[in-house]
Amino acid sequence: MTTEEEEYIEYEERVNEMFPDLENFVVCLDLDTIDEPITPKKNITVRVDYDCYCYCPTIDPASRPRKPSKFVVKGESITPKLIIQELIRRKWRPCNHAFLESIDVKDDGYAHLICGS
Repeated sequence: MTTEEEEYIEYEERVNEMFPDLENFVVCLDLDTIDEPITPKKNITVRVDYDCYCYCPTIDPASRPRKPSKFVVKGESITPKLIIQELIRRKWRPCNHAFLESIDVKDDGYAHLICGS
């Protein structure tokens, strides 16, 4: 087994330990910074934009456009870990882009989920 494979297995074990109920998406975030606050506020609105090809009828005629969804996460410290826990609690299901690669706080004040496939 290569070092890269061992690192991947270790990462997966850490994710599974941290989020035992995770089932609908894959966490691909830096686990060393997952507990660091992303805002000084006590709450943040998470916005999920469904703007990929999965919801674009011109690319896939079987797909349908979907409006963005929003929800508020509250806590003493708003971290990526807290947002992921809320996604799990809500049983959030992404489209084909099931790899949560980033949670970015944008100028609009929302925390945007960045997902890939």
